[in-house]
Amino acid sequence: MREYGQIQIEFWSDPKVLRLSDQAKILMLYFVAGPHSNSLGCMRAPAGYIQDDLNWDRDTVSTRCNELEEHGLIHRDQTTGWTLLPRYLKHNPPHNNSVSQNIRKLFYKVPEDVEVYPQLVRALIEHGTKLEEGFVQELEGVLTRCAHRADTVSAREQDPEPEQDHDQEPEPERDAPTADPHQSSPRGETAQLPSAQSADGAPDSNPPQQQKHQGKEENVATWEAYAEAYRQRYGVDPIRNAKVNTQIANFVKRVGKENAPHVAAFYVHHNGQFYVARGHQVGIMLNDAEKLYTEWASGRQMTAKAARDADRQQEAGEGWTALLRGEEANG
Repeated sequence: MREYGQIQIEFWSDPKVLRLSDQAKILMLYFVAGPHSNSLGCMRAPAGYIQDDLNWDRDTVSTRCNELEEHGLIHRDQTTGWTLLPRYLKHNPPHNNSVSQNIRKLFYKVPEDVEVYPQLVRALIEHGTKLEEGFVQELEGVLTRCAHRADTVSAREQDPEPEQDHDQEPEPERDAPTADPHQSSPRGETAQLPSAQSADGAPDSNPPQQQKHQGKEENVATWEAYAEAYRQRYGVDPIRNAKVNTQIANFVKRVGKENAPHVAAFYVHHNGQFYVARGHQVGIMLNDAEKLYTEWASGRQMTAKAARDADRQQEAGEGWTALLRGEEANG
């Protein structure tokens, strides 16, 4: 257990923090500098631990954790209690090689199957500007594996075992004769096959197969926005297949069908080094759905260079503050 945890003064003026309830502020401080906190910013803190440490009931813990998640201050696996502070390393970067190595050790203790694991990897890549270069390269490989695993799970969810269509007419019994549409009826008329009808007996203008296809129309606008931006940037059409369709559908669910086309186009024009190096793949857009939405809505792109510049500006500001305090003390 660490002897102390650091709370930045800016914490109290952060717009997200100002909108929190008092209990949520206490819980956030608990995650930042409590008995389970660490230099990684990702810890296992089951609800039972929080109940005992803060003397809260389970409903209060659940409500305040949800409040912090709604404001984007934590990501939490409710089942295991693993909790991630996505901006922790941005405000608490490692100050020496020993701390950097400890962060690496703590990372490899986090199980890969917890919900926050992919978000942890992305947070380390984005904000870990002072981590060892070799470790960052390892993280990029880990993120690719996470994307592949997410695609596999999504594909399974989208393509379950086929169920029997109860609206389909049953097959005729083997010993029953099958009607021939060209065979004459006893009155000398040609037998007519029944057409699809609605409940009121009128012809159905949307047969089952067409209705099933129309159910996917809400994803078309997002794909078209992505494809158009992709053509503008790369001069070729993006690849589209069943895997990409699944990713687009899940992306729409995560950011909302009204926002999805705008965020998708924003993503393709994003100059983040990680996105550019991977050709703005749809799978990466899905992995970073919430992050991209925030950047689109706020009008700010967070590239690796921007993160480093912000880090240097913060260091410079802290240096001037320390210098001024020293002069005041001497004066």
